Amino acid sequence: MLDPSNWRDALREPAYPSHLLQICQDDDMLAAGAGYFVAEGLRQGQAVILTGTQVHLAGIRGVLRRLGIDPEAAERNEQLFVGDAHEAVRAVMVNNLPDRARFEAIASEAILKARSDPRYRGVRWWGEMSNIFHQLGKKEAVALDERIGDDICRKHNVALLCSFQIDRLDASSYDGAMQTLCQHHEHVMPAADDSRERTAVNRAIEDVIGAVEGRKLESLTAWKPPQCHMEPWQVLLLWVRDTMPERFPAVMSAARAYTG
Repeated sequence: MLDPSNWRDALREPAYPSHLLQICQDDDMLAAGAGYFVAEGLRQGQAVILTGTQVHLAGIRGVLRRLGIDPEAAERNEQLFVGDAHEAVRAVMVNNLPDRARFEAIASEAILKARSDPRYRGVRWWGEMSNIFHQLGKKEAVALDERIGDDICRKHNVALLCSFQIDRLDASSYDGAMQTLCQHHEHVMPAADDSRERTAVNRAIEDVIGAVEGRKLESLTAWKPPQCHMEPWQVLLLWVRDTMPERFPAVMSAARAYTG
């Protein structure tokens, strides 16, 4: 089983099918993670589909060039397929929510086209439609989008990577958003080294609730963790939120202070 903190391994050799998620703090982190995922797919002779905003697509193209890959040539060779996420959102929406039939029809057409060329084996898909819904405050649309996307990647045996911009040291991020994301992805990974955050959270928990031993350790052991592979320090934050909600804001405040 892949270690969720070893994000480069997870993005270099994803399982088929699989549904991965990278949590990103900013545009550069998003482009770095998605660009690496795309570059490895292209190098391994796979077809790759991108569904992103113009800003993020430009960032990914920049990363590909720095990694020695010509994205325009890959598009001309019909190995790389690029689509606008805002256009995709408009195309699938019915009554302010993603429509399953529309979503599946559009995605299936794109995947089958990418798979039709015998020069390439396997299909990778990177997208951020749920990220757009999140930025718009559409929580129900985020969950539905991820559920449909998960079904599609398994139906078509695709490795799907979603990028999601969220502050992992903001208490409000754990008010349902992180749990929803974990529910629909096997791996929830950082887009860069997270050692500073890990140290900050561990110190904050020690300061606010003390060492995780004795009854606290019993509580952690008995608590039901998220059903996905998430970084241990994020699992600890969810445990604190679920079992000691009155101390959770203080833990988050201390962790943010430690990251400076």
